[in-house]
Amino acid sequence: MTHNERIYHQARFSTNIQTCKGCGARILWMKTLRGKNIPVDPQLIHVPREREGTLLDKDGIIHRSLAAGQTGWTPHWVTCPKAEQFHQSTNPKGVLQ
Repeated sequence: MTHNERIYHQARFSTNIQTCKGCGARILWMKTLRGKNIPVDPQLIHVPREREGTLLDKDGIIHRSLAAGQTGWTPHWVTCPKAEQFHQSTNPKGVLQ
C-alpha cells in the first residue's frame, strides 16, 4: 500500500479530513512523488475515458492528461474558488509535467 493509499484509507475510517482555509471544503493532505504536501479533494475518482484534467495518483504523480482507467484524487487547487490566494506559482515544484 502506498503512502497516499494509506492516508486515504485512514481518512475514510477516521477524522483525518481537514478544512480548506480558503473555501471551507473538506480536504486531505497527500504527498507528491517528490515528497511535497498537496491538498486534494477527499473523493477518490476513477477516470472512465481519456480526457484533460488534473489528477494525483496513488504513487504521488500529478497527471495533466488523464487516461481511461486512472484512479486518484483531484488536487484541491483545481476546485477551490480561493485557490489563487494559496498558489505560489503557475508551476508548483511538486508538479511533474
